[in-house]
Order: sequence, then structure tokens, then C-alpha cells
Amino acid sequence: MTVPRMRFLVLSLFALSALTLTSCSSNNDGKIVGRWKIVESSNMTEEVETLNKAKIYKYFEFTADGKVTTGAASDDFQLFNKLAEGLKPVVGKYSLGSGNTVTLSDFTKPDGTVAVEGVNKAKPEIIIVGDSMTIRDRDGSVQKLVRIPNTKPTLPEPKPLLTPPTLTKKVDDTLPQTP
Repeated sequence: MTVPRMRFLVLSLFALSALTLTSCSSNNDGKIVGRWKIVESSNMTEEVETLNKAKIYKYFEFTADGKVTTGAASDDFQLFNKLAEGLKPVVGKYSLGSGNTVTLSDFTKPDGTVAVEGVNKAKPEIIIVGDSMTIRDRDGSVQKLVRIPNTKPTLPEPKPLLTPPTLTKKVDDTLPQTP
């Protein structure tokens, strides 16, 4: 084999491996981590509207270690505490695939039982642009989400304590004057 042919072969293999590596990378790497509020869902329209009226929302939370949590929350602090008592989130795993594909799997309830029967590995297409996420399931359903900057509701601002009125006159000025 001549040197020019060898060089061509090496460069071709290098270009092919570079193409293979870039085609397998995820479009969601570095963007998916955080809590995402469901604002619209093609297969849960009435449920999302009812929850919004009650100041409750469903969410997905993705962590850097490959865990995904889904549950319900509220921006209202008192309602948030009531939800925390009654509704426990469901925890699963996720992994980033090539392009916009994300694999969701192993969802379990807090007691360790399977959360969704028959769903072992879902592979929806997840598109993230800035603080907006669109999830397209293989069945055609679409969910739109927005990133939640603060993961827990904040306590309401405390009201200032009542303070006594300030004295504007000296004590001597309030005493009756003698002529």
C-alpha cells in the first residue's frame, strides 16, 4: 500500500469515527437537569386545567445522577404541605440517548412497588429550548413543560411587627406651661 493510500485510509477512518461519535450524542446533555412543570398535555387536558385552578401542578424533576421524579406540587405553601403529606412522588431512572431520545425506566412508588404496570422502558423524544421542554411520546401524545427556577415554595414575607408611634415632641413640651 502506498503512503497516499494509507493516509487516505487513516483519514477516512478518523472521519467516520468522528461522525459516529457526534451522531450518538444527546441534544439534552447539560439541559435536562432541573424541575419542570407540566403546563399543557394532549392526553390530560382536563386534568391539567383542574389542577391549575386548584393551584396544583404536576412536574418532572431530573437530577444529574440519572434519577427522575414525577409528582404534584403547589406554589401555595400551605397547600404544598398538605400535598407532601398525602401524595408521594414516583421515582425512576433516565438516560440520555442519541439526539432527543431519553429513556425513562424503573418507576417505583415510595413503598418500592412498581408505579406503572407494563411500562418498563419508555423512550420519548424530549426537546429542550431554553426553559421550555416538549415531550413527545411514541403514542403521539405531547406534553409541554417549563423549567421551575425555585424547586420549593417560599414562605410568605413576614408582616412587620407593630411599632409604637415615635414621639415627635419632647416630654417637657407635653407638660402644661405655667405663666
